[in-house]
Amino acid sequence: MASRATAHDYAQTILLHSRTTPDLSLFPGHNYRTLANFLYQPYAALTKNGSVALSPQTQHKPLVVLYKYTKNSVLHQLQYEPTPAGLENLDTDTAPACDAGKVLFFNGFVPPEWLNLIGSRYRVDPEFFRQHLRFMQPERQLDLPGLYSTSRNIIRLPLISIGTWTLDQPLRGRGSLAQQRSIARDKTRSYLKGLGATTPGGQSIVRGVMVNDEAYFTVEQELNICVETKDGGWTALCWLDGDLDLDATVFNPTQQDGNDVTSIPRQSHWILPTYLHRPRIALVGPALVEPHHVGNQQPWRGYASISKLYGRLLDPYCAHQDPFYALTELFAISAFSVNQGLNLIEQSMDSQTTTSISDMQASLENLRQSKTFVRAQMSQLQTILGFIETQGPPGAKWPRATAAKQRELIAAAATELSLDYSHLHKRATTLLERISSESEWLMHRAMLNESQRAFSQGSRVARLTFLAFLFIPLSFTSSVFGMNVVEFVGRDQADLSIWSWVVLSVVVFSGSLLLWWWEGVQRHALALQGRFGKGDARTEHKQGD
Repeated sequence: MASRATAHDYAQTILLHSRTTPDLSLFPGHNYRTLANFLYQPYAALTKNGSVALSPQTQHKPLVVLYKYTKNSVLHQLQYEPTPAGLENLDTDTAPACDAGKVLFFNGFVPPEWLNLIGSRYRVDPEFFRQHLRFMQPERQLDLPGLYSTSRNIIRLPLISIGTWTLDQPLRGRGSLAQQRSIARDKTRSYLKGLGATTPGGQSIVRGVMVNDEAYFTVEQELNICVETKDGGWTALCWLDGDLDLDATVFNPTQQDGNDVTSIPRQSHWILPTYLHRPRIALVGPALVEPHHVGNQQPWRGYASISKLYGRLLDPYCAHQDPFYALTELFAISAFSVNQGLNLIEQSMDSQTTTSISDMQASLENLRQSKTFVRAQMSQLQTILGFIETQGPPGAKWPRATAAKQRELIAAAATELSLDYSHLHKRATTLLERISSESEWLMHRAMLNESQRAFSQGSRVARLTFLAFLFIPLSFTSSVFGMNVVEFVGRDQADLSIWSWVVLSVVVFSGSLLLWWWEGVQRHALALQGRFGKGDARTEHKQGD
């Protein structure tokens, strides 16, 4: 592909690669087929006048936010709405410029024509787009997640949001936790499958909704970062999953069996913000807030605000020179969000009560879900930690600051991030061990309860068996004497005395009791035999002396 390829050339090149078959190349492109069709759709569906068919427009909010660091280390912010005019302005403002650092934010779902423009302008590896849109890939393709070399220049940061149920819509009346979790999984899967070329630009991407308990739920999103170097400068592409649009179908009620059942309360604004911290921030924070926003209780709607508030506390000269330092705020936001997610897992475990078998089953399901979540976070934390320790992907030629003062500032920021992520990784490891320990304890307790219940049932069966054993001899003798047998009644039909039945019953009953306790009688007899045998041996020994 030429160095000045157009957006159409970018999409067409990927489409041609997706048609490469294994018999023609060692690098077949079938795994790019979904992405290629998505990127090429605007050019495949040309309008009658020959213009490109643009994706539908969503509400007026920035789809792309561009930050430019100039040679004088001045940070400029440019915003682009998902309109044809916004796309044209982005095309103009992203023209090649030497010695310039740029941070480009995508908010939510990005239409293909925008991705083609950015991809062709900065020669972006299509793997970056494919990995962020991996939910569009068919499940039968198993190449993701790939090897380290396939995403060496791509860093994936988890963004965790915590939501609470509203007081007027409690979870208790909405079915069991297992039912709510099943609904959440199904709706998330359906929501992701509905995203495509006709999706309005800026629509939020929700990768997972986890119902923790009757009070909280967790929303999983991502921030994917790729740094491209060109013409002596660098550009960091930061793709956010967007804000939490609670009007989206993934959060809306659904009818099930005539009842209003939903995994997330509709119109609930109780999405807890991610609380960041730095030393003495409470003393300098008010200077960063516009006066008319002080005291404004607007609900927090997710991480879309990152693109608007980025870079206010960064050193602009250092950020202009070093892309890793320019991205440290994003690493910090991800760390604080994961920390809150782990806090919720630990809080849920502390509040669990297991007083019955049903409670134990629910607790085991909670622990299984928590284990899956923590294990996924551990894997990502380990990858991010290695990225921070090398201040970028190993082997990648990211620009570096050269002045000693800037190098010290970058090293301090990297050390702080490394300590935070090391703490998170150790905490996740400890939490995973606790989950495994509590799972084993619950299983042992459930087995003990089952054993106690089986023992109780066995005792009742033994009592019933003993009662049956008592009545069987009596029933036998009564049946025998109830038969008109000549040997019993005689030929002259003389009546037998009741004592005859009593004597026979005592004999039969005694024999039955002897059989019932035969093992005990046998052990007792052997013990007596051993005792008297030792006594006889001692007597013979004395007589011999």
